[in-house]
Amino acid sequence: MVKQCQAQCVPFAESPLASLATGEDEEFDAAVKAAVEGAVTPAYEELATFLESEYAAYARGTAGVCGWEGGAELYDHAVAYFTSLPLTASEVFDMGEEEVARIKAEMVALQKEHGATILSPRAAGEPQAAEMAFGDFLQALKNDPKYAPKDGQEIVDEYNRILEVANKVCRDPSKGYFGRLPVADYVVKEVEPFRNKHAPPAFYYPPASDGSRGGIFYANTYLPETRGKYVMESIALHEAIPGHHFQIALAQELDAMPFLRKQANDFTTAYIEGWGLYTERLGCELGFYEDKAQDFGRLTTEMMRAVRLVIDTGLHSKGWTRAQAVEYFKTYSAMADTDIESEVDRYMVFPGQAVSYKVGEIKLWQLRRQAFKRLGSKFELSRFHDCILCNGALPLTSLEEIVEQWIVREIER
Repeated sequence: MVKQCQAQCVPFAESPLASLATGEDEEFDAAVKAAVEGAVTPAYEELATFLESEYAAYARGTAGVCGWEGGAELYDHAVAYFTSLPLTASEVFDMGEEEVARIKAEMVALQKEHGATILSPRAAGEPQAAEMAFGDFLQALKNDPKYAPKDGQEIVDEYNRILEVANKVCRDPSKGYFGRLPVADYVVKEVEPFRNKHAPPAFYYPPASDGSRGGIFYANTYLPETRGKYVMESIALHEAIPGHHFQIALAQELDAMPFLRKQANDFTTAYIEGWGLYTERLGCELGFYEDKAQDFGRLTTEMMRAVRLVIDTGLHSKGWTRAQAVEYFKTYSAMADTDIESEVDRYMVFPGQAVSYKVGEIKLWQLRRQAFKRLGSKFELSRFHDCILCNGALPLTSLEEIVEQWIVREIER
């Protein structure tokens, strides 16, 4: 937090707020500059000083809230709040370990069968991809120069290419993947320099509720050579199409829906992020991941969400240190070290939120299998997706009830 404040304490020309100056009205631009230099920057300087010299002494001494009095109970409440299911920290931890083991088995199988095409050719004397230890394969993939973007523009261009394909496939009625679709458009933008160092690899910003602006898919281009291209398909599907853009933009366009259910709220995080992760695997049905490197990359992103179940509960319920969490992450993830450390720091300051992704995804696939089993030949994927998306943001317990009611109506249809 101190570093984030300090990042704002720069000359006006380097400030993110400098973009408010239009360059067309000298008087207005001077007023903006005066406000930033006279009020905003000093306020950030004062906050940074307070955090460093006064607040830090009273901050918790552990990486997780279990170091607080009543921290265990607080964390159980956080898990219940973000997952909207009656789960304990121990149940989430066990779920995470099971998922990590399952995904690792799939990754190892893919490595054994296609490792030679995923990695660049091995030099004479080096171990071949299929024979490499799992951790060594992850490191080799992470460091393979053929997956290193040369600059930020290449990252943006590749995300645009992927999303153009996804948009075409998902909007094709003959494919039968989706029924109702959002009107709002989207754009791909780079994460701004003032926050890119500590930002995740990518994230989505919803459209304006009045329709005046479309959604924004933010791509992090900080240290572009560390942003492995093998994860771009899964990230694009999750964050934009058919992930958060379809989900959130469509909810905003539901005229009869209460305002609260049109918005992304913390108590519906498992629904929102569960959908994002669900669409990553849905990409297998949409025709993505034909490149085995992208398929392995999909598994690495799924592994990241499974790892979160273990690390978040480890930090906040079992007393793990930051170093333990980072090391566990590195053992199973092909993410760049800079991203891993940012992820762990995020879990430390946001107890319970990170577990919602995998919990939500697991629940959505359970509901889909349940619907398919009961409907048989009457099951239509586009109608199931409409049921999930056209009721706005919901706690998972409420979504279970809505899907059950939908199944009954589909049986009678």
